[in-house]
Amino acid sequence: VESLEGLACLQMLEVVYLQGNRVKDLETVLGLAGNSRLRAIHLQDRDGSNPNPVCHLKNYKDTIIKKLPRLGNLDGAFFLSDLSITDGESPPIHIPPPQPWLPPNLLAPSTFIPTETFLDSTTTVAKDLLTECDALAKAADTAIQHQAAIRRNI
Repeated sequence: VESLEGLACLQMLEVVYLQGNRVKDLETVLGLAGNSRLRAIHLQDRDGSNPNPVCHLKNYKDTIIKKLPRLGNLDGAFFLSDLSITDGESPPIHIPPPQPWLPPNLLAPSTFIPTETFLDSTTTVAKDLLTECDALAKAADTAIQHQAAIRRNI
């Protein structure tokens, strides 16, 4: 398969499995932007096997995620788009896009032996991330409680 033109009119389409096909350019994939229910596109397997030619383009994932903001899964990897949540009365809660928690090749097989300095800095980063997660969870709980209070008063 090289063309996705027949998929653009399928408004109930939620997931597209295209691994191992011949989709070559980003414009072909971005043609699915009108599919409002589309949540997942698989252009290659999660491990990178069975890729379409488009998967070899530099920054193809970033481009697709940016141009298809409702997408929550690309090639089997889940993510949140940059979004805000509001109940219409409270200030919106901004949810930033996810950032990697670990250096890209940290878990790759190697002869690397972590030093005490490396472990200390990694521990600090982990603690900071947990603090940030805790703050986001508290903000989400507050928004949910506020929404529940509004619904009880309706």
